[in-house]
Amino acid sequence: MKLLPPNKTLEPTTVGAVSSAIAVHAASRRWLSFLRWASFSAMRISLIFILLSLMVVGCVRRDVKMREQICGSWNGGMITYFPDGSWHFTNGGVVSNITLKWESYGTWDVKDGYLIDTITNSTSENAEKAPVGRVSQFKITFLDAHNLCGTNERGGFSYNR
Repeated sequence: MKLLPPNKTLEPTTVGAVSSAIAVHAASRRWLSFLRWASFSAMRISLIFILLSLMVVGCVRRDVKMREQICGSWNGGMITYFPDGSWHFTNGGVVSNITLKWESYGTWDVKDGYLIDTITNSTSENAEKAPVGRVSQFKITFLDAHNLCGTNERGGFSYNR
């Protein structure tokens, strides 16, 4: 029996053809498409995360700007919002020769475009006191250097300076 030298040609042999077919099949676009899907899903999740982060940062910045604009006296000093998060309200009048006076103190904040007031102390003269502990939440509908407007389920308000 005569031994033949190894095949050194570039033509495929039966063994080489089978190996090549398996390699081509393994690397086909269809078989590797899950990698594209996984990469696309990771990109989509990353994009959603980035967009949500930007929205949160945008809301926080908007709330900070609103807090800065709200600080100060409104309606001739009737209500004053202080930078430390406290507020003071005073009002009064005369009805049928009876002098009425209200005064309230509390805390305030802006969250997600809402002005949130909490009454911590209240006094009155010849009038009903504001309930201590009451929390009011108003959607800020307009705010600039001279006007502050808000609404909630009980009504709304409009302050100016």
